[in-house]
Amino acid sequence: MTLSVIETTSQRKSTLRLIDCDVHQEFHSWEDLRPYLGPAWWERIGPKGPPFGRRAYENVRGHIISEDMINPATGKAADDPEWVKRELIEKYGVSIGVMTSNILSLSSHTNIALASAVARAYNDWTLDVWVRPHSEFKGSIIVNPQDPDFSVAEIERLGDDPGIVQVLIFSGSNNPYGQPRFFRIWEAAAHYGLPVAMHSGGESVGIALTNTPAGPVSYYVEHHALQTQSAMAHVVSLVMEGVFERLPTFKFLVIEEGISWVPHVMWRLDKDYKGNRSECPWLKRLPSEYIHDHVRYSSQPIDEPQKPEYLLQMFDMIDAAHTLLYASDYPHWDFDNPKMAFKDVPADLRERIFVGNALDLYGDRLLASNR
Repeated sequence: MTLSVIETTSQRKSTLRLIDCDVHQEFHSWEDLRPYLGPAWWERIGPKGPPFGRRAYENVRGHIISEDMINPATGKAADDPEWVKRELIEKYGVSIGVMTSNILSLSSHTNIALASAVARAYNDWTLDVWVRPHSEFKGSIIVNPQDPDFSVAEIERLGDDPGIVQVLIFSGSNNPYGQPRFFRIWEAAAHYGLPVAMHSGGESVGIALTNTPAGPVSYYVEHHALQTQSAMAHVVSLVMEGVFERLPTFKFLVIEEGISWVPHVMWRLDKDYKGNRSECPWLKRLPSEYIHDHVRYSSQPIDEPQKPEYLLQMFDMIDAAHTLLYASDYPHWDFDNPKMAFKDVPADLRERIFVGNALDLYGDRLLASNR
């Protein structure tokens, strides 16, 4: 890297004030993806979109969009980059928003080939409409983990694109993600220096038939509170199957699953591993050490204990100064306003959450031109 490039990178870093790792983009209609799908797939999907499974749960609004963010010109909150720039980037002082999509149940679709086709079309549409024309946004490579061949090919196709900062999957699945059939996907991501981000979504639809080990719950509030269970299962699987041992540079970002479960999982897993370590002889360290070094978390929805000091204790337990990234979840109903969030957090820790940890995770890709 030349001195001029180093100086430019340093200057760009100094101007960053807030990096949002969970910004949802949406299209006007499925017609937007038509040019990216080809006639055969479009005939199968049509203008109403693919037949995604639908959860039985809805929040009190009947949808997940924050009504005060809806664009009156389109009736949607995130279908126009200029609107999102005004309502998120400018209003809340966000320097860079990482796009995380609105097809959150894709990995649970029963038609694997169709899900993969939609993922590829969505990736190209996002780059063309959101990322390449707008320096404020960075893209994710959406892959369908149920189709490892496609997932690896998609990472290879877009892994060097300057507008891309991560691979994106969803937590709805029929198997924990540490199992061997998924390994090639994580290996490909690590090869390109890309973290894998897992966003909540897809539980209780399609191939992910239930959202808790006890069976389906009755209400949305139960579903939302308990969706951390899938995150726990995937993280534990990645540790115990040896993914992090085999891929020492691999990073895994858990989005929209909270953080209060993390200390419990680390403590319990360490305890059980000490008495059963012969079952996983490939592990060289305690499970909690792999989790600390390889797993990162988004801040939204932040767990809110009754006393602010409890939150700081939780931050200490997970080493939030190195593991927690700010997320707004724009434009959803539980949007976290960065002007209100973390007011009781020390300034140096707040800076790490707002900027530093994202820079550590995404590296210079976050600062590169999108073109």
